[in-house]
Amino acid sequence: GNISGSATSTGSFGAGYIDNKLGIGTTSPTYPLHIMNYGVFLDRSGTGTDTLVAFGSSGTHEFAIGLDGGSRDLHIGTANLGTKYLTITGSNGDVGIGTTAPTKKLTVEGSISASGDLNIDGNITGSGNISGSYTSTGSFGSVHTKGYVGIGTTQPIYELDVAGDIGID
Repeated sequence: GNISGSATSTGSFGAGYIDNKLGIGTTSPTYPLHIMNYGVFLDRSGTGTDTLVAFGSSGTHEFAIGLDGGSRDLHIGTANLGTKYLTITGSNGDVGIGTTAPTKKLTVEGSISASGDLNIDGNITGSGNISGSYTSTGSFGSVHTKGYVGIGTTQPIYELDVAGDIGID
């Protein structure tokens, strides 16, 4: 049957069950929950409480999006946010992948794989190795190092250590 009411209805329906589809703002929903021309606002009152939307199948939570009630950080991760894969900080909008405490606009913990161009307007800083392939094109511009530079070797023992032939023109 149908349930009807008015904008001035008072009281509580208690728990409810809808057998098919629920439409908000539409009389012909196409999904189990179909919201038309409106947004969704999830609000947990009080501090320290989290707001969570879980995704899964067959009644099992697999992924979740949640707002940390204390820090106001937004997280995407496993069910109930036991593991957080992506964080957007509430304080400044920094994004962390693999970390919940990003220190820059984008902080990634772990290896990154990319295809296409990487355009940088600024400096590259870091520790470790910079590597390329024999098919690399273009120019690195100027290279400043604190130690040894190796060409054809990953273990340079001189300030400039070249393994192989050198051509000078």
